[in-house]
Amino acid sequence: MKKVILQLVIVFFASSVWAQLPDFDFSDYTAPEYTTQGLTLYVSPLLSVTSQQEEYNGTEYEYTSINSAIASTYFLELNRERWWGRISTMVATDYSYQNDNNYKDTYLGYETQFSAMAKYYFSGKFYASGLSALYYSERNLKEDESMDSHDFDFTAGGGVGYGRIENINYIRRALHIIDELYENGNLTAYPGKKDLLAFGKLLCEIDNERVYDSRLKRIEDFKRIDSFLKEIAVLKDDGIEYFTILNDMLIYANIFDRRQGTELNISYRGEYSHRLYSYGYDTREMRSKYIEARYRYERALNRYWQLSANLAYERGIRNYASPEDMDLTLDRGSVMTQISWFPNSRTSTHGQLLAMYAKGEQREFGITEVEENIWELQASLATDYYISPKMSLSGMVAYRWAKNHDDFDDHDAKRDQLSLLLTLSYDIF
Repeated sequence: MKKVILQLVIVFFASSVWAQLPDFDFSDYTAPEYTTQGLTLYVSPLLSVTSQQEEYNGTEYEYTSINSAIASTYFLELNRERWWGRISTMVATDYSYQNDNNYKDTYLGYETQFSAMAKYYFSGKFYASGLSALYYSERNLKEDESMDSHDFDFTAGGGVGYGRIENINYIRRALHIIDELYENGNLTAYPGKKDLLAFGKLLCEIDNERVYDSRLKRIEDFKRIDSFLKEIAVLKDDGIEYFTILNDMLIYANIFDRRQGTELNISYRGEYSHRLYSYGYDTREMRSKYIEARYRYERALNRYWQLSANLAYERGIRNYASPEDMDLTLDRGSVMTQISWFPNSRTSTHGQLLAMYAKGEQREFGITEVEENIWELQASLATDYYISPKMSLSGMVAYRWAKNHDDFDDHDAKRDQLSLLLTLSYDIF
């Protein structure tokens, strides 16, 4: 038992030892121009169990659900001096079992989504942004077919902002490789910042080249890296350990996304939503508009620790075309902070806290029917581990507490929710 505790202490404080390596200042780093893409298959969740307790005016309700899904996602991201853009798509099918007091049901669902975001930088860090998204889903309930639903959503909007969030994955990969080689005694000296930046740019080019024969590409990648290290005159030993480290680092070293920078954005977006239940006469159709101000903070504290924060305020107005003459106004503010630990190139751990307050008012025929105050707290702990170069296993435990108070009817509702999530993913490219 003592030996296990000692090993855990060593792992946890290992980053303090690794910090003996030369520091790298990420704050003024600018990512090279790149175009990158990825296709991933998920069993997400491989298993998800949610237990929820609700209390409404003194009456308690219990809710349990077990979910599983198979999904595929694709993204394309480009970064230029004045442009940044990202396109993503998702298709999924999911199964859920729900037990709500005496009511039990299972459903099979299908969903697909497409989204596109872009930013254009006018001068320095001032930019204009745009977004659009399409979403469609079906839900087929086994016990109550009348509640089968078809949902369609369309979103479009734009905004202005100041700041830039840089992708630091390529310089992190360069540091991973150099650190391993330096600690293993393969280098005569630790490269300076100029050489590290050039090495990160080379790895960016290597990572985003697409070829038909990956075996030949890996050989060419080794040659280019070997030539670079010899050119900057730091390579001492190019034996079998040297190439083994290169192989391991090229496979694993760029698996977790990290960013650096700050950004303030003010945006407007409109949404159209349409829900049709299977029995046909209950159709929900709504048009919404939102104004949002958001501040985002991303900082790489060092090689192994990352701090993220998000502060947002949003005002939304939702108008229902069906049922008619009903609208909802919602003001919402939230703050989120996350600390992430990256002990090596295959593992990451994330702890997150979120607090939210919202005030909503629902009116029918111009008369207030509901006036709610909503408080919510969330806490989660997640970890990711790559089992192989392409396959990863992720686990998360999350707790959510929420309270609603209706000023109009003086009613209270409370909710405690605990979720366990396990996800398996495979990166095709």
